[in-house]
Amino acid sequence: MRLPDGTAEWHAVLRAPAGVRHPAPVAETHRRSGRRHDPIPTLPNAVDPASVLHHDPAELTVPLRSFPAARTGCSATPPMTPSMP
Repeated sequence: MRLPDGTAEWHAVLRAPAGVRHPAPVAETHRRSGRRHDPIPTLPNAVDPASVLHHDPAELTVPLRSFPAARTGCSATPPMTPSMP
């Protein structure tokens, strides 16, 4: 997503056990995404390593409640992101 200041926000999900931190997260993302279609392999090249955020996802064992309204359904569950093997 392009931001007003000209920078972009993007997300990558790397499959790993909870708590794993890579010493070079940008290099690890590039290593895992290098065989994908453009522009994905070029994204890590533009990242300042100091700006990388790392959050372990939490698994919900009980589904969140749904809030249907008339013919439109609204869910409290955020959309899932694709994971990078």
